[in-house]
Amino acid sequence: MSLWAYSWNAPRSAISAPPGIADSFHALNTAPVESHQTVTRHLERQIAQAVLPAAMNFNQAVAYLDHLEPNATFLHIRHDTAETLRQEHLQASRDWMNTPEGVESRLHEQPFFIRYTYRQKIEWLRINREPRHVSAFFMGTVKKALLRLDAVRTRQGVRDGFTSELASY
Repeated sequence: MSLWAYSWNAPRSAISAPPGIADSFHALNTAPVESHQTVTRHLERQIAQAVLPAAMNFNQAVAYLDHLEPNATFLHIRHDTAETLRQEHLQASRDWMNTPEGVESRLHEQPFFIRYTYRQKIEWLRINREPRHVSAFFMGTVKKALLRLDAVRTRQGVRDGFTSELASY
């Protein structure tokens, strides 16, 4: 009697090509591949232009070039610089609501039909009232409307990121 109740429960070898066919491909996979002369010349030119340690052979230099940007800066330095710029941009996009100038610039980024709603009131306030009234209008009415717009866009807009519903199609 077998260890397994049914024969299909017994462990089997993985699905692969039949042994005769698999053996015929073995020589093709181990054959050395020569790179094209144009590729070799291009890599040699890049190695000559790059600032590399002197005691490197060709293959080590090519592997070292994989970690460099075209302007010879390391990828992690470029990544850190890009991350700093990203953080500054995110900070600026979060701080727009702290000043009347930030709220006004955010209003100017909106589509014309949203700007048009407040244009006449802002012009009237600038002509007939003091700057503090204009600032109060921006920090009160306009800021609340822009925050509501952002909330509506996040709730009802179509996301285009990795987790969006469009990524599944």
